[in-house]
Amino acid sequence: MAQAPAFIGALFIVVVGLWRSLGSDGALTAWSWIFITLGVPLVVFGALNILKPATLTLEPGGFTWSSWRYRAFYPWSHIERFLVAPSKGVGDRPRVAFNFLPGQVPNKVQATALNRTINGYDRSMRNDWDISTEELVVLLNDTVEKARAREAG
Repeated sequence: MAQAPAFIGALFIVVVGLWRSLGSDGALTAWSWIFITLGVPLVVFGALNILKPATLTLEPGGFTWSSWRYRAFYPWSHIERFLVAPSKGVGDRPRVAFNFLPGQVPNKVQATALNRTINGYDRSMRNDWDISTEELVVLLNDTVEKARAREAG
């Protein structure tokens, strides 16, 4: 529920901005329409993130990372390693990043290569869970190693 304060802040800005932009007769002004046009999608997006937060499910064969926008399953056998990546927003926690083994990128191969060149990792996910990013990275790397040991027999 790390996104709730941001959502409440955005909602407050939209409501106050809309109220302050009304004309003296209560009519909608140009500024009112700007607040409606930009604010409503922001509020809807924020509400969806709160109502259906991202989940991370660890399974014997891999992990599933999903939210209301996407769902992706990554087999442990495709993962090289997990690492801690810098946050992408002010006040955000560090992100959980991961790299694929050579030849194991499941989709968006060119975008993944560009991401590794620019950021130093293939993919990343926001850490919205009740565990520090550092602890989560250790847990995920341990899980990858255990999966490799099972496969090796």
